[in-house]
Amino acid sequence: MISSAILAYLSILSFAVADDILGCNGFIKSDVPINYSSVEIRLLTKQGVLKDQTDCAPNNGYYFLPMYDKGEYILKVAPPQGWKFEPSEVPLIFDGTTDLCSKGKDINFNFLGFAIDGQVKGFTVTGRVLWSPNGKPMNGATIYLNGNVVGKTDADGVYTLESMQAGTYLVKVEAENVVFKESEVKISSTTLPDLVPFSYKVCGHFQSPTSSGPYKVELTSADSTSTEVTTDSKGSYCLFLTPGKYTFTPVPDKGGLLFSPAKRTVNVVDGPIRNVDFSQLRSTIKGKIVCMTQCPLIAVNLKPRGQGSALQTIAKNGRYEFGDVMPGDYDIYLEPGLGWCWDKESLSLIVVDEITEVPTFTQSGYTVTIVSSHSTGLTYYSEGLPNEKLKLNVSPGSTHICVSKSTPYIFKPEGCHRYEDETFRWVTGSSVVLKAVSHANSYSLVSSEEIADLTLTATPIGADEAQPTIVAAEKEGYVLTGLAKLGEFSAHKLAEIIVSVSDMASKEKLQGVLLSLSGGKNYRRNAQTNADGTMSFLSLSPGEYFLKPMMKEYRFHPQNKIIKVQEGATVPVTLNGERVAYSCIGQVASLNGEGEGSVVVEAAGIGDCSNLLEDATSNESGSFRIRGLKPGVGKGDVSGLKMYALRPSSRVDVLVYVVADRAEDLKTLRLRLIREDEPDTAVSIIKLSEYKPSSSGYALTSVMIALPPIQADGRSYVLQLESSLPLGTHEYINRPVHFKASGSHKVFRMTFSPNLKSRDPELSQSSYIVLPLLILLGITFYNKDAVVQLTLSALERSRQQTATVKASANDDLLVTDPFADYPKKKSKFRKT
Repeated sequence: MISSAILAYLSILSFAVADDILGCNGFIKSDVPINYSSVEIRLLTKQGVLKDQTDCAPNNGYYFLPMYDKGEYILKVAPPQGWKFEPSEVPLIFDGTTDLCSKGKDINFNFLGFAIDGQVKGFTVTGRVLWSPNGKPMNGATIYLNGNVVGKTDADGVYTLESMQAGTYLVKVEAENVVFKESEVKISSTTLPDLVPFSYKVCGHFQSPTSSGPYKVELTSADSTSTEVTTDSKGSYCLFLTPGKYTFTPVPDKGGLLFSPAKRTVNVVDGPIRNVDFSQLRSTIKGKIVCMTQCPLIAVNLKPRGQGSALQTIAKNGRYEFGDVMPGDYDIYLEPGLGWCWDKESLSLIVVDEITEVPTFTQSGYTVTIVSSHSTGLTYYSEGLPNEKLKLNVSPGSTHICVSKSTPYIFKPEGCHRYEDETFRWVTGSSVVLKAVSHANSYSLVSSEEIADLTLTATPIGADEAQPTIVAAEKEGYVLTGLAKLGEFSAHKLAEIIVSVSDMASKEKLQGVLLSLSGGKNYRRNAQTNADGTMSFLSLSPGEYFLKPMMKEYRFHPQNKIIKVQEGATVPVTLNGERVAYSCIGQVASLNGEGEGSVVVEAAGIGDCSNLLEDATSNESGSFRIRGLKPGVGKGDVSGLKMYALRPSSRVDVLVYVVADRAEDLKTLRLRLIREDEPDTAVSIIKLSEYKPSSSGYALTSVMIALPPIQADGRSYVLQLESSLPLGTHEYINRPVHFKASGSHKVFRMTFSPNLKSRDPELSQSSYIVLPLLILLGITFYNKDAVVQLTLSALERSRQQTATVKASANDDLLVTDPFADYPKKKSKFRKT
């Protein structure tokens, strides 16, 4: 068992797994000799995890990486330090159909050069390459300095020369569709003069569906200098011209082909020109048809000789016309099917004028179609005229003859074959079908030696015994050529490489090992070993081949091999595989037990193995096999793993349970659902006043609300309770609920507890002064009897004192008080 724990997560994809062996392949390209085997090609996931890697063939730089699963990857070149490539990596979306790897297209990496260390540093020089003086920048132009590639221009047309020393250099530029002159540049500053093309590519094409090139066009410059240019066999031509105005005139060839327009003027300014084209002149063709009776609608065909498809028109009342026909040689014929025959099967036309008249087609009789299974002779005559017999021979298949009358005809076969009837009657609109019921033809083939896997094909030219037979022979890995004597062949054996792959420990033959073979004369093939662990590469030309075995669970010895193949040789190659990884085999199923295809299953390591990640995609039956799992304590494949896939819901159901303290408070509420990124727009608004009491009259203080479903798009939403109770008389807090639209459902509980505010006015500062007086008044009321007695005593005492004062005052006016010198006794108050 594999000790590393496996974490698997599923993601459903929408692609199908192809049955073919697919992979990414290409070459390391270099204009100078390099060691290709020092360069590796790596396949990374879009997260940067290494999926697979391979080194390149040392003889031609070819590489091949098998693709087991679809997805997004990065194909990256990993050269030794200091080596520079363009591109250094290629992003790839592998879908098994439309991408470069699935189409078998090469993905090449171009070697730019080496980084140079230890040189004396100079200064940096920049320059520009433009399409014309003061024109647009030229991107991607290659810069040569003293014959060596030093870089390419960027999108602004700028190139940079690093570590330059003052001096004179030869600078040359190469780019598509333009030609630069090599120039001598004296470098003494950090900026070089702008470089512009010397000439630009001008291309055109002669269009003629009735003929093929080459054609000729006369080129006249502004100074009246003329030059004749010849196209290729397809009518295309290209040449490089310096800036200026030119006139292109097509030259008629010996066949008299005419082209339009008669001339074209082209102004070469600051770029290539690709559409200096000419097309053949068009004409009108007219013709007439004469019938034995009134002519029906008849289809007329006009077919150009050589290339091109036939044109068709309908003749009405015996007249027809073709318009917009290009000059050339044509064949014109009537569409068969009427059962009529004509004085001529077809007519040849040479169209050179604007209007071409066609000779008349005249009906000569009626067509009889004879379908025979074998070659035979026939005697036939018009019914009622047996003495006017005619004879003809027919071959297997269909034969058409013309009879002068529309009356029935009698046909009688003559020969060594017997037919269902002795005579056959033909009427207009029917066919004569001859099917032999008995015949005898046999063939035999004798070989002087017993040869395995030799295929012989004997094809009779005719049905008669006297006619010859064609014999062909085929054998894989051989070229068989027929000799003068029928049935004899000369055999030339081609070279072959027979590869056998075995498990190093168990010695069992390994099936499904991917073998990549390249070399020879542009030969390359990627194939898997058979059930017996072998794979044969046949029909090889002499040369040197590079063989590389690949299988995720094995490391092979040797890892690759250079094989020299001689002419006609059979080269056996034995490879041994050391088991270094294992597989996890299982199935992904839905809840109903059916297999789920196109599911990615990933195996991720835990702990010390956390840097390991492998994946696989289930097939149509849900089965998967994750390869390349590293062994831990034990060894062996893991099988029988069962996983169930739950398809994610596309919507979210939202349930809100609202609880209020009183039924009348619940009626004042409404529930609002909004998106966080669109707070001013409500997704849903529910008024709780619309929820009626139960049929028993029980008032609701809580309710469960089901909001309309929302899309499971992961967006953020807010639930908010709103009340119509005024905040001036009530106190309450409604806290919003935030959530994301994920999963299949959301359930929330929201409460509403309003409190009525107090109606007593607030105590002012004067209230605190009055408060002691109120307390004193209360005490006085409680002791009212004592207070009344005390009050009366005080009033009495006050009156006595007042009377005494008044008497003293009166006595002072009359006599002196005799007791004035005696002290007076003080009055005592009565305690209460």
